[in-house]
Amino acid sequence: MKKSSIVCLAILILGMCSKAVVAQENSILDKKQMLSQVKGIMHNMENYDDLVKTSMQLLDVNSDGFVSDREVSNSIEGLNLTGNFNEAQKEQRHKDIMAFFVQADKTVDKKLSVDEFIAFWKNVEDWTIKNRFREMDRNGDGIYDEKDIPSREESLANLEKMKQRLENAVNQLQQTSPQEFVDNMMKNMMTAQIDEDFYQMDKNADNCVTRDEYADYNLNLPDNNDEEFSLTRNEYLEIYDYIEKKRPNCLTKEEYKADMEKPIDLEMSDIDDELDIDDDTGESPVSDVNDEMLENAFWQHIEQNYRDMDKNPDGCVSKDEFADYNLEMNENMPLLREDYLKIYNLIEKKVSDCLTVDEYKDYLK
Repeated sequence: MKKSSIVCLAILILGMCSKAVVAQENSILDKKQMLSQVKGIMHNMENYDDLVKTSMQLLDVNSDGFVSDREVSNSIEGLNLTGNFNEAQKEQRHKDIMAFFVQADKTVDKKLSVDEFIAFWKNVEDWTIKNRFREMDRNGDGIYDEKDIPSREESLANLEKMKQRLENAVNQLQQTSPQEFVDNMMKNMMTAQIDEDFYQMDKNADNCVTRDEYADYNLNLPDNNDEEFSLTRNEYLEIYDYIEKKRPNCLTKEEYKADMEKPIDLEMSDIDDELDIDDDTGESPVSDVNDEMLENAFWQHIEQNYRDMDKNPDGCVSKDEFADYNLEMNENMPLLREDYLKIYNLIEKKVSDCLTVDEYKDYLK
């Protein structure tokens, strides 16, 4: 699963706290000074606004433009950064962050808009800095000074623990192939999206989504504003009716998950059978499908994608061009630049930093 943006914030603040200590004369710092200095350093970063925006996009797993209480709650698990928090401390951290959510949720709809998320983010910033100060203030006198600096032996012991954790992480990564890494990441992203989709659809939390709940939710997603891919209410109702259910107007989470995880088969004859298309008229109760038109339109779209990636154009897409294009086109996807670079490296190419259109199409096949 992608790293929680709250975790990324905590890691960033750990570094900022160290910078604040170095900047302070005589290395004497109280909590108020650290709060002021760290926030000053962070807010003066050139990409600070992008950091907040990206954090919201990472948390917004279903890309509906809001961050729900469930999305925040699911992201908090990664806050056990040092591995030393006990269960009571983890529970307290969870309560603290969810209290900030409730405070920021002015509309009391259990989800944060952009403005509400910014208010929430600032509270989490302050909370993280204050927690870090408490950890650094080892004697608890409210001031970080030479008395709080670990001895040489303690520092060496801490470095050894850190080294061991890094070695364990590297060993774990080495046991996973690049393809397995991407597959696991995509599977976890899909699981998180399904969980959030169903949570938002099932308004009364009875594990039973009706036709109207399903259609209302999907019609209000930002992606449905795209004229090229938007669907009507009746089309969403048809999709709902098509999903296998034990009861006619009750879609359970398990049934929704099973439908979302179905493999997509591009064999047109199978699609015809699945949609019950009439052999004589070519009509379907769900939609009209034309084999040749659909396939041609798909590959024309892929070739246009390639041309858009190939900026120069020289018939050779570099890894930077590939990553830049996908980051721009998929800004609501919780993938980072390094994720797209890993995907690029997975594609078979004759030249290491040159992806041709045929190689791109072969990969997609």
